[in-house]
Amino acid sequence: MATIKEIAQKLGVSTTTVSNVIHGKTSEVSVQTLEIVKKGLEKYKYIPNATAVNLAKSRSGIIGFTLRCRHDYLERALSDPFNSGFLNGIYKKAKDKGYQVMIFAADSDEEFLNQILTWNCDGVIILGTPEEEGQIISNRYDGPVVFVDAFFDPEKDNQVSLRIDDVESSYEMTRHIIEYGHRKIAFLCDSERGVDMKRYEGYRKALKESGIEDSPSNRLFVTDGFGGTSQQWDRIVEQVRAYTAVECTSDYFAVQLIKNLIQKGIRVPEDISVTGFDDNDFARFCNPGITTIHQDIREKGELAAHMLIDIIKGGRSAIHQTVLKTWIVDRESLRPID
Repeated sequence: MATIKEIAQKLGVSTTTVSNVIHGKTSEVSVQTLEIVKKGLEKYKYIPNATAVNLAKSRSGIIGFTLRCRHDYLERALSDPFNSGFLNGIYKKAKDKGYQVMIFAADSDEEFLNQILTWNCDGVIILGTPEEEGQIISNRYDGPVVFVDAFFDPEKDNQVSLRIDDVESSYEMTRHIIEYGHRKIAFLCDSERGVDMKRYEGYRKALKESGIEDSPSNRLFVTDGFGGTSQQWDRIVEQVRAYTAVECTSDYFAVQLIKNLIQKGIRVPEDISVTGFDDNDFARFCNPGITTIHQDIREKGELAAHMLIDIIKGGRSAIHQTVLKTWIVDRESLRPID
């Protein structure tokens, strides 16, 4: 591959002229010379050094993807089908736009914030940060940010929010379960913060509207590591025997629950109905197929990257909050009862 100096010599122009064309600084280059240099770069198959180009533009060409999660979940965070599908969308859009993606996951507020503040990124996509933590990041970080599944409206022009309506989505699913005749409905989650809290609000809202008792004991937790331990699932299975349906905050938990129920001789949906959230491959390939809330996770990742890159290039966004649509997908894990 030819160097800038060699190409300049072959074309009879200065190295500065060639460099300016490569970096898009063509205001002082004549139309004729510009065409000559462009054809020369193509002829000699010049490939610009990405680092040099980005330095010339005062950019790194890198967008950051940060994931805030519990310590017991940290090592497997990217194997979670939601996170991996979301990252896949980010990577596709970033690659199409000429950006690289840097990934970081942290389990402590201090580490999480330090990484965001010290990365050499043009902007950051932050997934799963609670409202109070998101406000701190927004106040301390001046760069472009897309907060995903965060429940506050950033005030800075170059920071935006992207999410679904978790309260309404969970409300609609709970209403759907109730319409199938169920009144003893458990709620299975792994957190009292973030999206799990919002989905629990929707669940409680639907119960209240239908005159169904809302007891704190209806909320069951998976807390021991990624997906729970066998001992914990034994406990959960015993707890859900008192219910006719279990609403899970993810398809992954729904699959885990169905597997453990079947192992104990409890049929789904004949004995207990189970629903999920996300509509990923787990929901589609499970037997029985899982009734769930659909959100296009990969599209969500692509949109997050698109929004961030637009801000990086334009400096601001006119829309500070984008709420994506969801809908119920009916499969075999939910059945009507009398």
